[in-house]
Amino acid sequence: ENGIQGVVLVQFVIDEQGELTSIKVIESPDPTLTDATIAVLQKSPKWSPGLRHGKPAKVMQVIPIAFRLQH
Repeated sequence: ENGIQGVVLVQFVIDEQGELTSIKVIESPDPTLTDATIAVLQKSPKWSPGLRHGKPAKVMQVIPIAFRLQH
């Protein structure tokens, strides 16, 4: 809508139940994209937790999320 695009670098923790916690945007080209990234991650379904010695464990992830305009 505003012609904003770019890559948001986000960090979060997947807990033992697969819930996302500690969502933190590390880098973003615009506050609108920051807000959109956080909103989407908060509404996402459960993720797969890490495994340590065969048991679920917390794991930290850092991923880029690209917002691109298409015509």
